[in-house]
Amino acid sequence: MTDKEFIEFKELLKKGLNESFNSVVKANKIYGFGLCTSEFTDSIICVVNTLEHFDSQKIKYKDKKASLGCKFLVAEWDYSINTGNSYFDKLNEMLFNEIFVEKSKEEHLLFEHKIYDICIESLKELKNEACFVQNSEDEIFLTFDSGDNSFNIKELINNIQYLNNNNYVDEYIYWLNI
Repeated sequence: MTDKEFIEFKELLKKGLNESFNSVVKANKIYGFGLCTSEFTDSIICVVNTLEHFDSQKIKYKDKKASLGCKFLVAEWDYSINTGNSYFDKLNEMLFNEIFVEKSKEEHLLFEHKIYDICIESLKELKNEACFVQNSEDEIFLTFDSGDNSFNIKELINNIQYLNNNNYVDEYIYWLNI
């Protein structure tokens, strides 16, 4: 992608995140919201977890770590909400088209990390613009996950601390370190 295309990607991503959040928060009480890329960063989805789903899942697990996994592990979350969102359709088209651009392994890693940075920055900017508010007393846990598990524990913690300044941070760190 060119610099201009990365800028367009970020603009579309912010619009898509805003639209997705607003569509899901109307009908659900949510605590978790974020983004997840596929293993080769050729697609991206918006993910959400509802309190209702989390409560139903944690009952299945007797130990605290597994219960917290339901809370913080995107793969355990309720659903993705990008279906029908034209912004995410365009974002996925942009990412998919990158598969056909010949790159070295190093160039692909640079591309992936640029996309990851854009995802994290977009979530943070929208949070700072108060886009992720369902009502004044509810805090939303924000996250970003890559399908290829690109982040080590220290990077995961840094990302979560960067995106969240709420009670979820300590609980997330506890979960990672169990």
